[in-house]
Amino acid sequence: TRLGVICMNQSRTGAAQEFYERALSLITTVSSPDIKVANALHHNLAYLYALQKKYAEAENMWLSLIAFLENTDDTTSENLAAAFVNLAELCDELGRFGKAEAYLQKALTQNERLHGLDSYPVAIVLTSLGNSLMEQGKLREAADTYQRSLTIKREAVGATDRSVANTLIMYSQVERELGNIEKSLSLALESFTIRRHNFVNNYWVLPEGDAIDYSTVMRGSASAFFAAFAQRSDWDDATNHEAADIILATKGQVTDCMFDRQQSVTSSDDPELRELLDRYSSTAQTISQLYLRGPGAGDPAQYRNQRDSLTRIRGDLELQMALRSGDFMIKRDSYDIRWEKIRSLLPANSSLIEYVKLEFSSLRDSSATGHYFVLVIRPHSEPVVKHLGVAAQIDSMVAEYRRLYENLSQAWPASSETQMERSEAVHELLYRQLVVPVEEHLVGAELVMLAPDGPLNLIAFGGLRDPSGPYLIEKYPLHYLAAGRDLIRLGHRPSHGRGLLAFGGIDFGTAGSDQRGETSDASATVAENENSGFVFRGGLTPLPYTKREVVRVAKLWEEFQKEPSQVVTGADASEERFKQEAPGKRVIHCATHGFFGGGASQDSEQSSESPGSHADNPLVRSGLFFAGVNSRLMEAGDEFAEDGFLTALEVANLNLKGVEWVVLSACGSGLGEVQTGEGVYGLRRAFMMAGARTVISSLWSVPDKQTQSIMEQLYSGKETNLAFAMQRIALKEIEKLRARGLQEHPFAWSAFIAVGDWRIY
Repeated sequence: TRLGVICMNQSRTGAAQEFYERALSLITTVSSPDIKVANALHHNLAYLYALQKKYAEAENMWLSLIAFLENTDDTTSENLAAAFVNLAELCDELGRFGKAEAYLQKALTQNERLHGLDSYPVAIVLTSLGNSLMEQGKLREAADTYQRSLTIKREAVGATDRSVANTLIMYSQVERELGNIEKSLSLALESFTIRRHNFVNNYWVLPEGDAIDYSTVMRGSASAFFAAFAQRSDWDDATNHEAADIILATKGQVTDCMFDRQQSVTSSDDPELRELLDRYSSTAQTISQLYLRGPGAGDPAQYRNQRDSLTRIRGDLELQMALRSGDFMIKRDSYDIRWEKIRSLLPANSSLIEYVKLEFSSLRDSSATGHYFVLVIRPHSEPVVKHLGVAAQIDSMVAEYRRLYENLSQAWPASSETQMERSEAVHELLYRQLVVPVEEHLVGAELVMLAPDGPLNLIAFGGLRDPSGPYLIEKYPLHYLAAGRDLIRLGHRPSHGRGLLAFGGIDFGTAGSDQRGETSDASATVAENENSGFVFRGGLTPLPYTKREVVRVAKLWEEFQKEPSQVVTGADASEERFKQEAPGKRVIHCATHGFFGGGASQDSEQSSESPGSHADNPLVRSGLFFAGVNSRLMEAGDEFAEDGFLTALEVANLNLKGVEWVVLSACGSGLGEVQTGEGVYGLRRAFMMAGARTVISSLWSVPDKQTQSIMEQLYSGKETNLAFAMQRIALKEIEKLRARGLQEHPFAWSAFIAVGDWRIY
């Protein structure tokens, strides 16, 4: 039996089965076999058969165990009830719900006899029985069974236990199917409240990946609430208020926590905490370099093991830092993520538009369907929550939008008539889906704040319009937030650094002989392979306008801000220099190539992985290039040396507290992996984690000559509102194109968006 366990731990299922079966044949010859050993052996074999999809063998093994237990003195133990439950789970997996119900009834009878009618083991079986009844369409019986389970659980383990929240969700779904919408809504709200309470109490010791996993569970309760909410459009104010609070509490909760924790750690004077941070940063850098360089001629399996080992070390260090620093935990207790609080923080005559994407589960086929909702908050109005409909159509339009812009970036300013016609249609459809439903709530707004969700993070709202009307940016100044709750974090007036740091005209070095050059206005092409890390196709060519850009930006900065500037170009513009010079600055400007590997528009809800939970952290897969990177593409070198690749993971560990702006004029610098509910995992997130108040970045590749023009306008003037400045730039670009009779497509002027603080101090 022990040999079988060892083989299972090594994933040698064939050998494990052989040892288990041999042990079973031996134990049947013993007149009084050890019940504990026999029970474990039957269990392990049944599990192994099920793992191999040998379902008949697995079922027979459970039946054999039940027969064995019923013929021994062990019938008074919990083993028999557990065997019935396991057999029921197998039947449920095979769709034999009637048999599953029968076995669960036997388990229920056994536990009632052993532990009493109102015991927790009885409640656990009742929940499973409710699931089985639900699968059979016996909804009323399922609801009654869930109700009994809840009554017992609340008494046995307390009303805030996670098992109570789990049962509430299933109960809510059944009541919704029965047409009891208010009841369903109430149950889902209770589940959400429990899960949110548990998250707030525990997030501070959770690694980011685990926090993401739990937030996904919490979103399940939010989804159950909104699945019921969507059934009607005439809810009273109290219900609308609850809906608004759930959206605000659900969006960006992990991001908010990680920002607080990172800032608490990086600004601490505790020497032990500083040592932990140094080890954490060094580990993150090594992970980045391993991922970027790949195994080379080495063993891919060994390479993956090394990456995974370092990721576990990073997670342990993250936990140690969280336990060591509790300052942010005190601050978090004062946060009030409710709509009244958010409304009080809005600027006068503004509107907050918060989008949220949720997955509705179906009881009939265990599928899930995405739905979009929108929340609108204005300073002196009640919150408005609307259902925008099924997400599939909107997401498909966003995907086509992204394809169109990627194609345009390859050929601009040349474009076909067909491209323009299709582009106009896509813009109109997105406008009608996302803007028209809230347009009446924007009337009179002098500032519109947008907090997208899911794939919506990858579109420039300012370029949307109805063909018969103006672009959205022509109607309103627009500003982006990762989530509406950012208003709380941004509500505190910051202390800021001094001066401008500008990197541009970077000497990337000589490309290897097998690398081909790129056009000067495109970022590096990156392919990702699990076994070999990144593959950079083509050496980086110089960006001829970027030196002029940073020199001009520095001159304008000194002229309008009366503060010093520092311009770093050529071979001096190294990754190491950037890390040394960036802390303490007020504005950081990077005019260089950027990279992101692995579908920028991928919605990570489609993935089984969570950001931060493993070596393939999306913050490793995006970053900026610095001096000498071309030659280092072909070198092995010291794994701790600066290599010219600055990943977002490394950025996140810098101390950039006091940085007011980070301006990334790199192509596609605003891209990353979309994590529904948490924004885009890429450079913009990383710089904000490091402490930057606002990140200005692009959503697609923009020719560097045009980028220079936009950047010069950004630094010209003394406005106190960034949204007004960004609108001024867009309107001027549109006006220039119209005056020259050129194509005024949003590709030419709407790529850059600002996320974070809209105020200019």
